[in-house]
Amino acid sequence: MIRVAQATCDALGDEDDTLKREVLTHAGNRWSLGIVHALGAHGKLRHAELGRRLPGVTQRMLTRSLRQLERDGLLSRFDHREVPPRVDYQLTPLGRSFLARMVPLWMWLLEHAEDFRSARARFDETRGAGENPAKPPGSVPVSRTAAPEPVFARGKARDAKFGGPNEPSSNAVSHKKRPRPCGLRGK
Repeated sequence: MIRVAQATCDALGDEDDTLKREVLTHAGNRWSLGIVHALGAHGKLRHAELGRRLPGVTQRMLTRSLRQLERDGLLSRFDHREVPPRVDYQLTPLGRSFLARMVPLWMWLLEHAEDFRSARARFDETRGAGENPAKPPGSVPVSRTAAPEPVFARGKARDAKFGGPNEPSSNAVSHKKRPRPCGLRGK
């Protein structure tokens, strides 16, 4: 199975790899998954109905998620052209196919929920005691007082540190130099 998966990844061109990563973001996005699930469970819904079914989602995030899902062909939008505005959303066949493939992953997560909790408790207990199994005994502990810089830093500071369009940097990484695992290849 791993060989088949790797062969599939190796066969992806840059355009396919980019598309795969962009579409798979829906699988890791709580609002996109919530929207797909709500439409799958309840059929055609209006914007406000979707918002009520997704506690905590902002209007902006709901609208952004709906547009991206529509762009990727997972849902369709029907504007009734009425006043007040009335717009319905529903899953497309592609969206239903996406949902059908997510359900087994959800079931697997539920089946192994206690395993995840136990592993986290063991990890937290070990790390909480100041022990790090990856380091040999007697090694110097790493200070945790300085907060790490976010990977998603934006603007001039990010460009200066990571090499943006205006600032060359020795820290800039060229993704062309070495092959990356499937899903991690850059442009």
